[in-house]
Amino acid sequence: MNISAILNGFGIGKQPDSISELKCGHINSTFILNTNDQKMILQKLNTDVFKNYNAVMENIALTERIFQSHPLCGITVPSFYTTDSGKNFVMSDDSIFRLSTFIQGSVTENLPFSAGFAFGRFISTIAGEKKIRFQTSTEDFHCFSKYFRKLTVIDREVTFKKLDKSILRRMGNLGETLSSVFEHNLTLRVTHNDAKINNIIFAEAPAVIDLDTVMDGYVAFDYGDLIRSLSENNFDINIICQATEGFYCGLNGLLSEDEIVSLYYGILYVTAELAMRYLIDYSSDSGYFKDKTPSMCLNRANELLNLLSNFINYGDDITSIIYKVFEKQ
Repeated sequence: MNISAILNGFGIGKQPDSISELKCGHINSTFILNTNDQKMILQKLNTDVFKNYNAVMENIALTERIFQSHPLCGITVPSFYTTDSGKNFVMSDDSIFRLSTFIQGSVTENLPFSAGFAFGRFISTIAGEKKIRFQTSTEDFHCFSKYFRKLTVIDREVTFKKLDKSILRRMGNLGETLSSVFEHNLTLRVTHNDAKINNIIFAEAPAVIDLDTVMDGYVAFDYGDLIRSLSENNFDINIICQATEGFYCGLNGLLSEDEIVSLYYGILYVTAELAMRYLIDYSSDSGYFKDKTPSMCLNRANELLNLLSNFINYGDDITSIIYKVFEKQ
């Protein structure tokens, strides 16, 4: 990685005093650059995953522009450096790099509520820009049937790493239920599509980060991913309630009745989908999650399947929370 060439591409001649890699991400490679007077975030985009990198970066530029024009909306997004030609990335050694300002986090008293508000406000703010169109940067990013078909084919073809057939039956039955919710003219909106708690920096105004997947999607998937991520280490109905309240406040009355009904199913969708993606990596060594061994992928999939069971077992409680919160709309 030629740091000098990358920074020069963004018009920065000064070299960093130190470079440290962040290991928390699964897809891209992320580094903190430190100088005497500032910090910057440098990312190498994983173009094996994000093949249409031009669309990814153009969508990010649109997102940044929208939030720059709404400074009082209550949340922020990262600010990216640009080249002399106006691009928000440079190519170096056949790789795509982008550079953004460092956002310093701070402690907030109610993380679930603030997280829900951040993703809800992200959706509602972009929804107000009627004339702006985002590209589909990653085809079928959330597509339950695609992952289920792939998992079924892989399990049929591999000799080792066979899956318990009850898992495939369970995913097949769930897929039929979900298709009735998400394939019947449900409204598509521009959403984050990777709305986990780790993609928010809790500063004075929450910052929504990791914008690679911003494009058309279902609001329920963002809600579902947030609830999934908040419930990983501590399944707590009170936390789900707080996050739902925040999401509702951030959305500012945006959703239709059908979208409200879909919210609970969004939790099941993204949890099961993610479990299947880990099982695909386990069975085929496809390596989507670059930092995970096959055994780690299997363990992670089992954690998600257990979490899915919790969401199903507490379905009445969760749907009651959703309807109670959204009846104020």
